[in-house]
Amino acid sequence: MNRHFSDAWYYLKRAGSHLRAGISEELAPVADRARTAAGRETQPEPKRLEKVQKELRQAPSRGKHALKGAKGRIDEYRGTSPAE
Repeated sequence: MNRHFSDAWYYLKRAGSHLRAGISEELAPVADRARTAAGRETQPEPKRLEKVQKELRQAPSRGKHALKGAKGRIDEYRGTSPAE
């Protein structure tokens, strides 16, 4: 009998989460209009392409730093100095 109750709780929680998602999706346009009317518009998130481009612009400096650190660790392991 206990197993049936645990199954029922699982499906009840799942139905609740689906209900919450559905209601928020249905009310999203209303919330957007209310924010616009109140003057509290949300800032749009940067598009994925813009995020990737920003990361690629930062990549060369991070790559050089990582490569320098790796070379230093290899030289330490080999017991040689970096100037050799």
